[in-house]
Amino acid sequence: MESICGVFQSSTAAAWVQAFGSIVALYVAIKAPRWHAAAIERRRTGKEARTILAIAEDACREVRDRRREIEDPKTSIEAIKAIIREPFDRAIQKLSEIPLHQLGDERLVVPILDMVFALRSFAASIDNILFQCRAFGENANLDNKALVDSSDAASRALIAIRQVAKEYT
Repeated sequence: MESICGVFQSSTAAAWVQAFGSIVALYVAIKAPRWHAAAIERRRTGKEARTILAIAEDACREVRDRRREIEDPKTSIEAIKAIIREPFDRAIQKLSEIPLHQLGDERLVVPILDMVFALRSFAASIDNILFQCRAFGENANLDNKALVDSSDAASRALIAIRQVAKEYT
């Protein structure tokens, strides 16, 4: 009898190939649903991450614009008085409504909480500046360290959210 690769006899080679193929087929049949479920979960988590990222980017853009406006020496007190906190409240509400315990990637939880805290701090800083402007007019003290700190914290949270979302693109 002739041997194949020095291991199988030609009369038993077909049986061994069939046995090996059956084992591979069983493995694939068992694993395929898991692979499919993991792919669906990954797509869902990616969609969540992109949605959270969009909300965070909008909020940070608003923070950056308001900070720049307040820090610009050319901005009048009247212009500062016209600043509203509604965009921050809307972003806080959207981020607060996310069911954190159901997120597909737990690495998003802390940056979301950090972003909400930073936006609340920024909104409180805006309120303080508006109060100073209304109470003291041109003599208002617009040097507000809390505004800068909360703006920087929002930027750091955005970076963390971006890093997680990047893995799903």
